[in-house]
Amino acid sequence: MELKIEKIELFYFLSYMGAEFSNLTNYNVLIGKNNSGKSNLFKIFRMLKDNYQNGTFSSRYIYGDYRHVEASVTLSFKLAKSFRRKILSGLYHGNYLYYAFLSSEGLEGYLKKEEWQDKNVAIPWLIDQGYYSKVNIIISYSNLIKNIYISQVSTKHREIEEEQILLKSIVKDKPNSISQTLISDISKLKVKERTIQNFFTDFPQLNTGGVNASLLSFFNNLLIFYKHPILSILMDLIKNEFFDIIFLIPDKRKFKKNSDRNNITSTILEPNGQNLAKFIHMKKINNEDKWLLDFNQELQEYFPDIITVEQMVDQTDKTYLTFKERDIDFELRLENMGVGILNVLHFLAYIKELRENKILFIEEPELHLHPGLENKLRDKFINISDKIQIFITTHSREFLPDSNDGCSVYLLKKESYQSTVNQIPEENYGEIYRNLDLDIGKHIIQRSLISNENFWIKFVEKLIEDNRIETELWDFKRTLDLWNIKEIHELTKSKIKFCQHIASFANNQGGVLIVGISDKIPRKIIGLDYDSLEYRIRDLLNLIKKRTKYNKNFVSIQQINLKDNNNIEKICLIIAIAQTKRVIGVLQDNGSFIYKKRIGTSSETVNPEDVRESKQTVYSDNSDYLFNLKSYVDNKL
Repeated sequence: MELKIEKIELFYFLSYMGAEFSNLTNYNVLIGKNNSGKSNLFKIFRMLKDNYQNGTFSSRYIYGDYRHVEASVTLSFKLAKSFRRKILSGLYHGNYLYYAFLSSEGLEGYLKKEEWQDKNVAIPWLIDQGYYSKVNIIISYSNLIKNIYISQVSTKHREIEEEQILLKSIVKDKPNSISQTLISDISKLKVKERTIQNFFTDFPQLNTGGVNASLLSFFNNLLIFYKHPILSILMDLIKNEFFDIIFLIPDKRKFKKNSDRNNITSTILEPNGQNLAKFIHMKKINNEDKWLLDFNQELQEYFPDIITVEQMVDQTDKTYLTFKERDIDFELRLENMGVGILNVLHFLAYIKELRENKILFIEEPELHLHPGLENKLRDKFINISDKIQIFITTHSREFLPDSNDGCSVYLLKKESYQSTVNQIPEENYGEIYRNLDLDIGKHIIQRSLISNENFWIKFVEKLIEDNRIETELWDFKRTLDLWNIKEIHELTKSKIKFCQHIASFANNQGGVLIVGISDKIPRKIIGLDYDSLEYRIRDLLNLIKKRTKYNKNFVSIQQINLKDNNNIEKICLIIAIAQTKRVIGVLQDNGSFIYKKRIGTSSETVNPEDVRESKQTVYSDNSDYLFNLKSYVDNKL
């Protein structure tokens, strides 16, 4: 994406008297109780888009009776490298930076003259220095003009603390005062004695006239920036890559049982799904057979019993949907299908049409879905979020990501009639469960057991004391072979074998690999005597991720201290592996994948379809096997 939202600051809009959504990523979850303010963020974005499209604004969006206060929305975007190259190339080829370069030549870290004259060196250097890495836009409300307007545009450069103001609009509310829009006069930066630092921070002002009272007015008047190589490119980007790419799916989704066929070939799927039947008919009329085939195949991943979704025309010339189910010799019409199916159908169709480089807001996707489907939809959202930035509001913990890798979670609360926002890392989800009055349940218990060194010490000591052999749930290793092999080919084979061993547990019930204990009974605590064990653990986790291509953290590795027969502490490793919802394969050097499953005390090669069938009732990655281990430690097994 050329443009990705990184931070949103809200002042005196709806229930936000002062709130900040920082560290926004690809997949962003807003969770909280009813009336906590989750949907208000979406309402604000809908208001911005409406104002951009038609220029209208209602004062009901302003917080309480604070219309005399300047309410504002600050949007901070991260700019893609390809777009930054476009801006910096324009500055370089227009010779805007030449004098700034001359004033900085010879300073530590700057290019020499012959390097600067080579665009293939100069432009990559400017990019690497982090110039124009971010852009901030402040949209404010003025009680004088009774509308919102762009009050400031600024950019941020990675190595410079001070931001660079490119535009500032000033609304005067005093008699005989004139409102004005000031932009950076870049021609005044094309002079000697201006260093690079000056060029990327100074704001020599040029008055371009009055204030545009609405986003519609502003973006219809972009010609005033045509002489400004940065603002003209940036504002075109904001127009085309933000306001034109915001899409919102509301919580009030309604699916009509049939639709007319007027202008059907140009049908666009509506966000609330009411013309879903007509949209599917459009695909058929336009001979988009590949789209329909892919769509039906994807739908079967969520509902295996549905063979196909098709469109029919009734006697009144209205189009309607039918569903063909496996082992049922008649078709079901839309009104006879569950609302959950229709919601999933709508989400899949809508996302498929968006393709990529969009920003999508979805209100309460969990409506009418059971936890298993919620998990599948969550994974769908996460998988596409590198191409479509996703924001959802929800009451369901099933939409919480399993890790913070590319995902952010925000807990919203209502305190003193205003919404507060707190970013919650994965390890603190218990705070969310408590706020929603949910049973913290097995998720928190499992996390606490995995990180509980005393639990693992008791478990291993009891296994040794009871002379227990390996089972489907645990295995012992004196050491890891890959740490003792030097020859490259053999080392690669050993790494693949290790990952297969890990994957075999994940494809079964999950389990634990205990490293540093003798393989045979009677078992002895050997320990691991290696330098930089922390780095070795990091490399193991990276290896697993690389070879399994699984984007979630399903493996946890930690050190524990056990005392051997001589009462000497030894370091051992606990490698805890979750049961995964998805089948885990291991990448071979020839590009193929091999699939293993823990059967008894060994890892057997299996057909991935058989494993996939066995995982039909696994709704999410889990470590339920830990309860068996805990029962054993507590002498209940």
